[in-house]
Amino acid sequence: MSLLSDIYDVLSASGAVSALVSDRIYPARRPLKAELPSVTYFKVAHPHGETQTTCSISWPHYQFAAWAETQAEAAAVVDVLKPAIRSLGESAIIVAGGDLEDPQAEAYGSWVEAEIHWRET
Repeated sequence: MSLLSDIYDVLSASGAVSALVSDRIYPARRPLKAELPSVTYFKVAHPHGETQTTCSISWPHYQFAAWAETQAEAAAVVDVLKPAIRSLGESAIIVAGGDLEDPQAEAYGSWVEAEIHWRET
């Protein structure tokens, strides 16, 4: 298993997330004209602890964005994303957040960044 596939599995298994976005959870970019609300996620950075023989643990930062027709709806999706994100890896910490707007897609967004502690194999 990889953290990337775990993210999708955890988010799509969350009843609260699924109730708002169904299966509209996308790594990287939201498909053009995809239905709203939806969620995107991508890796921002990948710090990790190395030894001479292996990488013992990493704490990649992922950004999760909720996209919707209104800012309030996007914020509501982020609110249900947070508990699911916190269950990723060995632990996950929300470290930042904010608002977005995509005028071309006529969508508003809210985002959070999480540091996910992950034991690499």
